[in-house]
Amino acid sequence: MRKARATTLVELLVAVVFIGICVSSIVTCVETSNKRDVYARRRILMLAQARASIEASRATARTTALTTGVTVANPVTAGFTGTASLIKTISLISGYSNLYKVNVQISWSEPAAQGGNRSDSLTLETWMRAPDA
Repeated sequence: MRKARATTLVELLVAVVFIGICVSSIVTCVETSNKRDVYARRRILMLAQARASIEASRATARTTALTTGVTVANPVTAGFTGTASLIKTISLISGYSNLYKVNVQISWSEPAAQGGNRSDSLTLETWMRAPDA
């Protein structure tokens, strides 16, 4: 009959270190995923603000001519704690009497997780006829 072999202390320590490395890498992945999720949600909020601005111009273009120029606004969005600046530029395309280029740029900054501020921006551009007949 064979004698049962016991696990040594060294084998246990190696197993614990290995499990610790695996768990720490999984925790790091989860933390990174959560940070990127929060960033993506905030970017979606700002994209919605830019789209709403373009849709407001589109609604105006259905009935009347658009007013060319630059409009600056500081939109307030529920769920966003930073500051945002929206710049909408409407310009008449040369050679046309009713074709406009609408450019919306939104920039924002927010407190970063490790201190300081994180800034980002996005730009949407479209063309529309006004009045849309």
